[in-house]
Amino acid sequence: MRRLRAVGGTTIREISHATASLIEHHWHLVALYVLAFLCVVTSTASVLLFLLFRTESAPHLDACSTLSCKRALRDLERLIDVSIDPCHDFYGHVCRRWLRRSDGGFLETAAWDLLRDLNSSLNDVDEHHRVSPRLFNLAQFYQLCHQFLSARGLQLSDMLRPFNRYDDLLALPTFPEVIKRVVNLSLAQGVHTLLNIRLVRISNVTTRLRIGRGRSLANKCCENSTAELLVYLKSLVSGISTTLLKKQGNKILSLSANDIAEKDRFVDPLLAAPVNQQNYNVSVFGSLCKHVSSQQWLEALNAVLPSGSRLDRHSRVLVDNADAIAQALDFFGSSKDHGVAYIYIQVIMEAMRFDYLRRRRSHGPDGPARTCLRATWSALSGARDLMTSMFGGAHEKVARAIFERVLSSVVLDAEGSVWMGDLFRRNAKVMLGSVSIQTFAAASFNASATDETGVPNLTTSSALSLFPGLFMELRQARQMGLLEDPPRQLAGTEGDESDDFFESRVVYDASSNSLKVPRAVRREPILYEEGVPLEFAVGTLGMLMARELLRAVVPSNVPGLWTSQEQVAFLRYDQCVDSLARRAMNVSLERPPDNQVPEYFFWLQGARTAYDVLSASYAAEERRSSNWNSYWREAQRTFFRRLCLLSCIPHHSDLPSLPDDQSDSASQQPVVPPRVSCLLPLLNMPEFAAAFECGHTPPACTLA
Repeated sequence: MRRLRAVGGTTIREISHATASLIEHHWHLVALYVLAFLCVVTSTASVLLFLLFRTESAPHLDACSTLSCKRALRDLERLIDVSIDPCHDFYGHVCRRWLRRSDGGFLETAAWDLLRDLNSSLNDVDEHHRVSPRLFNLAQFYQLCHQFLSARGLQLSDMLRPFNRYDDLLALPTFPEVIKRVVNLSLAQGVHTLLNIRLVRISNVTTRLRIGRGRSLANKCCENSTAELLVYLKSLVSGISTTLLKKQGNKILSLSANDIAEKDRFVDPLLAAPVNQQNYNVSVFGSLCKHVSSQQWLEALNAVLPSGSRLDRHSRVLVDNADAIAQALDFFGSSKDHGVAYIYIQVIMEAMRFDYLRRRRSHGPDGPARTCLRATWSALSGARDLMTSMFGGAHEKVARAIFERVLSSVVLDAEGSVWMGDLFRRNAKVMLGSVSIQTFAAASFNASATDETGVPNLTTSSALSLFPGLFMELRQARQMGLLEDPPRQLAGTEGDESDDFFESRVVYDASSNSLKVPRAVRREPILYEEGVPLEFAVGTLGMLMARELLRAVVPSNVPGLWTSQEQVAFLRYDQCVDSLARRAMNVSLERPPDNQVPEYFFWLQGARTAYDVLSASYAAEERRSSNWNSYWREAQRTFFRRLCLLSCIPHHSDLPSLPDDQSDSASQQPVVPPRVSCLLPLLNMPEFAAAFECGHTPPACTLA
């Protein structure tokens, strides 16, 4: 019998009538199973084919879509000179047009523009019903100040008449009486002579008395010029002496301009030293002056202080530079007249400095506006906060976002730095862990009765002569309000007449561990609002922030604070950078005295930090965009151009040196010439050459 051929695992014989009937009766189920199986196979194959052979359409980055972005791009295009090859003269490529049309640097002009805007806004206020009473009073006083500074033919005797009430100063018999009057003048009237005494709020419920140094006459009046001071003193003393002689004959103490100027030269360095604030028990008063006891100090202070702020033997006070104050007070306490002539002139100069400026008539482009704004918020309660609320809050959110990015980059660099020792890194970690940003946002304040008091509308020549006296009256009224509601003030700040609001530089303040970011660098064209690509902000404000954070982190005294390994690493870096400058620009970098860290270091490292911030800000998804290469190249070019704009400074303008409030040794640093501060950081970055397709560049100098 023939063998049956197997078909799969079933023989033909096995397909019987019974099995056949099963298939016939359930054919629809079998069909469904087969159909489902085919669908699964087809779907799986489709997915696999899609994954293997898909041609995905990558996202496209839009370089400029908002109005603010287009404005920023247009501003930059107006400055760039495309006729100059950036690979051959990048400084000219960026700065030539600016230098041809501007008298100041890029940053300096931003401060001037802010002052002009403030001046224009306040001078446009002419009707009471169009603005708030507080703003109207502020504008009225500001306009009066301008009228006084431009007035001619004013009589000195008319200006001095309101100061008759201070004549009794000249007859004080003892130095404790002099100190009592100095305390009253400063604390109750806001007239700071030898001392600057004020109540400050250090928490919501705690106030503290702060005793600081006053200002020398040369600093208060004559821009630190002893020669200018002596000339004006002779005129002022002559007018005062004539008035005093008519009133009191020969009984009054004679005044000598030369003697007063000589005393001022002695105390000037004591009053101008960098702030060193300490927290003391009130027993410190016993060491401030050997001629005045602690009890006499307490009696003088408590006679003025509000009941809730009076001192007892357990109280604590803040004292700035106690040793310098003691030297100044002992000097006057030992003098023949107990310093009354000098203090008397100090009181008068508090307001007569405006007469000095009126006579001088050589203000800079921002002189009258700066002078009158400072006078206004020194005389009127809440004036500074009102100005800040009007002009100080713009782009604050963007500035804080840039600060957070820069701070994160500096922290990462410090943690991963191979050249920093353990102590170096620990100190940097502590400082960076608590550093903050100051943007001068308006503080909350309560309106006082003096805020609603109108400023007399003095327009005649004789009435304008009363401006110095009016300034003193308003300042006294303001000071009484500050005693009842002390301001919250950072340690180390000088208060009323600080120029922080007008600055065009980011400055690190060690006393508060914060970056001061004034209004001028938070406005266009330095910082734009949200919606503008990050490279615009990082190239300017980001660079300024990075430079100052690095200045705070890196100890300036190399031999004293650096280990031998750190010094060796820095020496190699310094030699490499100097070689780069010689080879690329044919310049030799100046070294600072006493082995300080050179200023160019902060430019180079600040630029590197800012670039790292920009690079880290773009996510992987953006880097997969179809136009990423061209977009990133343009972003880099914008960053480098914006960074170089910071160095666009005319030869006659101030060079980008250290801030004025740095220590004496640091302030003597050789400045970095503008062309060098622009080019040297870029020459040390291979990314710059790649962005502008400038060809091969040598390896970058690094600290390792």
